[in-house]
Amino acid sequence: MRNRWDKVVKKIWLIAIVSCLISIIIAPSISLAAIIGIDSRNGMDDSTIFATGDDYDTFRATIIASGHTIVPISSFETVDMVGLDSLMLKQPYSQGYSDSEISAIHAFVNGGGGLVVHAEGGAGSDGYISNVNSLVSPYGVIYADSATENSGHTITDMVAHPVTDDVTMFGVDYQRWMISITLPAIDLTIGSGADDALAVVNGVGGAGNVVLLTDSSMWRDLGVGSDRSLKTGDNQLLLENIIRFTIPEPATVSLLCLGSLVLLRKRRKS
Repeated sequence: MRNRWDKVVKKIWLIAIVSCLISIIIAPSISLAAIIGIDSRNGMDDSTIFATGDDYDTFRATIIASGHTIVPISSFETVDMVGLDSLMLKQPYSQGYSDSEISAIHAFVNGGGGLVVHAEGGAGSDGYISNVNSLVSPYGVIYADSATENSGHTITDMVAHPVTDDVTMFGVDYQRWMISITLPAIDLTIGSGADDALAVVNGVGGAGNVVLLTDSSMWRDLGVGSDRSLKTGDNQLLLENIIRFTIPEPATVSLLCLGSLVLLRKRRKS
């Protein structure tokens, strides 16, 4: 009876090892489906609202094609963000983020949610820059008071990071520079001035990852008036990387497999 049990355990042990090795190899390539809150309140006009505007059809299609669910969100209190994995926000044009909304967004990130914040230099955006700076101040970034690059700007020198993986160039238009990038933010562009268009915060201690950008027109559809659209250079790849980076990672199957192997080994010895 003992010998028979040893043979069974040996077979299970071998199957478990093979299964876990497969899961460890393929796990990094699996794109986890997420629920992403997309700003449906802020835009220069109806066409430039992330969640619903006609100018961002391909932007939304890119996110959905990656297996994620988009939830339009026009209020940013704690109750509005329940169930979301990450949040994509745009600089206000007519209604700033309230103090309670800013506190709720910070709490969302501290609790593990991902965040992407876009500054903007389009007409009418200057009046809300202090409001946006209040939102992003814990993440080490300050945006400029005025916009630049009304004919577009291309960035080619970047720091290696998951957000810039395989990205060789991206473009912005009517951006609002980051005039200060300090810890915990990491500047992902090597140049300064107009190149200061992309920064990240690697979440620690259970906090979510954050991405900070100087432009939102870089995600617009080709042919709708932006000098740098979603189809410029590697803009679309950059968007995909940002989405992936800001999705919280649950406990992986690989870790569960390794734990199971340990338990099985102990049972086998006993």
